[in-house]
Amino acid sequence: MAPLTPLFVAGAALAWLSVYGYLLLLAALRRPRPERRADDALPRITVLMATLDEAARIDAKLADLARTDYPADKLRLLVVDGRSTDGTLERLEAARAAGAMPLEVLRVPQARSKLDQLRAGFAAVDDELVVTTDADAQLDPGCIRAVVELLLADPHTAVAGARIRPVSELLDERIYWWFLNTLWWLEDE
Repeated sequence: MAPLTPLFVAGAALAWLSVYGYLLLLAALRRPRPERRADDALPRITVLMATLDEAARIDAKLADLARTDYPADKLRLLVVDGRSTDGTLERLEAARAAGAMPLEVLRVPQARSKLDQLRAGFAAVDDELVVTTDADAQLDPGCIRAVVELLLADPHTAVAGARIRPVSELLDERIYWWFLNTLWWLEDE
């Protein structure tokens, strides 16, 4: 055996642990998930969504939100629009008129950015908990409930997020998001 072989093995082990050891440590230290709460124990929340020229995807997003398992009587959807000109507002008004879900539209014509829209939306919210989403994001049906339950389980937690699954043909992007999601999940656990 060459004299450098033990050094190579030690270096390779150190490199492997520096990449994967952190993940293994987080996996070993994770806490159990909180128990699922009964519907009547969940608070009223607002789902806040900023839009700008989202006519092509707004119907799919509203259908996505309608699939949530969060109690409909405790969920308010506030859409903050920042000067859409492509028919987004008309689609939102049609959805509101159809009464599929409680939907409010706040127009912010002076908004210069998504941040301005979110500020206006947060100023219009009375609920203690707010879940934000984008028009191009697709949520699992249990996502909103799981985020709310995580926030309720620990009074020191102020922000919670969900797993990101890009709709992409690029393998590199899917691997990147899988790794980040796993890392964030383990850090949370």
